[in-house]
Amino acid sequence: MKIVNCRFLPTIGANGTIYRRSFLDKLNIQDYLFDIDLISQYLKKYPKTPVYFAKTKNSIIHTYCESSFKKFIQKQKRRVKDLLEHQPQRQYVWNNQQFSLLNLLKNNLLFALYSVLILPALFDSLRGFVKKPDLAWFFHPLACFTTFIIYFYYMLLNLFGIKSVQSRSKWSQ
Repeated sequence: MKIVNCRFLPTIGANGTIYRRSFLDKLNIQDYLFDIDLISQYLKKYPKTPVYFAKTKNSIIHTYCESSFKKFIQKQKRRVKDLLEHQPQRQYVWNNQQFSLLNLLKNNLLFALYSVLILPALFDSLRGFVKKPDLAWFFHPLACFTTFIIYFYYMLLNLFGIKSVQSRSKWSQ
């Protein structure tokens, strides 16, 4: 696959992604590596240079929560705190908007409705369960609703200038 336009950039995260050293050496990577920003950052710096990559169809199992709802909540809290704390360091093409409650609602209104109404997520769970029977599908509505509440809460704190930095002293996977 060849990418030349950031508008159609697929999600590329840390799981199962390998970059060539020559690719990484061309980027100004600071103390905190944002794996999802690398291709976008590269295309911003070298707009006429195409980026070639491959994506496998292998599934990835995320074991950071196992079957623990408490661990899922902790992981979502860490993600939103990292997002807010490290936002100024991000070099993503679309990072020119500040993360405020207004932008959160405007940019994520559909996800908010999807999460709060629960029925659309439940419908997706039923549809997924019919395709591949697994009770894990029914965690989806709860996960969406919980994620929305956690992000809304911390964005609201941030809007009022209350910082909640995530300590890494006791963190492990």
